Amino acid sequence: MKNKFIWIILAVFLMAGGAYYKFYFPNSQVALKESLMHTVAAPIDHFMSAGESSCGIWYERLENGNLTNGRSNNSVKKCFQKAFKECNNKNILLVADESATEEKRIIYSYIKMIRGNDQNECIIQNFYEEHSLVAPLVDFPLTYVNTCTVLSDAIYDSCEPLFIKQDRKNRMSDAFYKEESIE
Repeated sequence: MKNKFIWIILAVFLMAGGAYYKFYFPNSQVALKESLMHTVAAPIDHFMSAGESSCGIWYERLENGNLTNGRSNNSVKKCFQKAFKECNNKNILLVADESATEEKRIIYSYIKMIRGNDQNECIIQNFYEEHSLVAPLVDFPLTYVNTCTVLSDAIYDSCEPLFIKQDRKNRMSDAFYKEESIE
């Protein structure tokens, strides 16, 4: 009787573990952190070694018209927006994978609260990297580190300097002309 009870408990634990791994684990914070651990990008390095508390990883991938989100994207975004309103010392890592779209890029953005300024505005700092997957055309990522007091709706665009917008536009037009000349 005792052995049957132990085997039943073991079977329940195995089924619960299998259900967790199949249904909850994909795109969870643990899975995202594990998959990004070996990715080489400065924003990820800053996130992994951060001293302040974290709201987590916001992840989005668009492929063939299907949008894959991180399991807790909404709560991560709400946590960071609340921290911004209250100017709490927190951070967030944003990953937007657009490798299967016509932009063919991956965006990594690590944003952290620095502190409030003398006008009661919260100062944030954005470590941003945009990797173009059109490899031979652009062999280095579009990168900036900037501070500001405005959190944009698309959080990873926060603190974007004007010269980055212009550089992105130039890269896109250069890539277009190079593709035409190859054919």
